[in-house]
Amino acid sequence: MTENETVPDELGQLKKEIGKLRLQAGLRKALSAELAKQKNVYDNLIHSDIVEYLASMPLDFDYYVALDVFIYVGELTEIFRMITSRKEKPGKLVFSTE
Repeated sequence: MTENETVPDELGQLKKEIGKLRLQAGLRKALSAELAKQKNVYDNLIHSDIVEYLASMPLDFDYYVALDVFIYVGELTEIFRMITSRKEKPGKLVFSTE
């Protein structure tokens, strides 16, 4: 099993533990997105640019989870600003770093 194959499993487990995680949005290779669909670990899987998603969708989440995402983004200021300014209720940002 490769590292890309373990990420959906870890997020699926986090979903079960939190009980409120409803979707995963972010930067993923098509293979990871397809693997996540096959494993059926998300209620809703969106493959999108993270800034475009945060700018256009309602942000009504208890948790914003970005695992193995920010390494591919670069400048994070806009992401943090979008979450802070557009969220509809208090929430927590959970992310991994390298």
